[in-house]
Amino acid sequence: MSRNRTGKDGLHPSPFRDRSNEILFIDARNMGHLINRRTRELSKEDIALIADTYHNWRNPDGNYEDVAGFCMAAPIERVKELDYVLTPGRYVGLEEVEDDFDFAERFTS
Repeated sequence: MSRNRTGKDGLHPSPFRDRSNEILFIDARNMGHLINRRTRELSKEDIALIADTYHNWRNPDGNYEDVAGFCMAAPIERVKELDYVLTPGRYVGLEEVEDDFDFAERFTS
């Protein structure tokens, strides 16, 4: 029995979506909580969110979408443009946060 599950042998189709020219970046640095200065522990919910995101990205029937500040499926061309730097923050961007203050009032007074 072959352990090759990639479908590259031409005999068995891959059960996964072809993502050979993409990289999934997940920025989980703001998830979980710090145990000490160097160690961050993720909750079960955080781990489930990361795993679900990966599975939705990988599976043909998954409903993956990029989420600003959390994840992005970047094409290899984009990675090349950024000189192959693989820091997730460069790709996922910043989380969209609504400001609940009046900009004009805050900066003119």
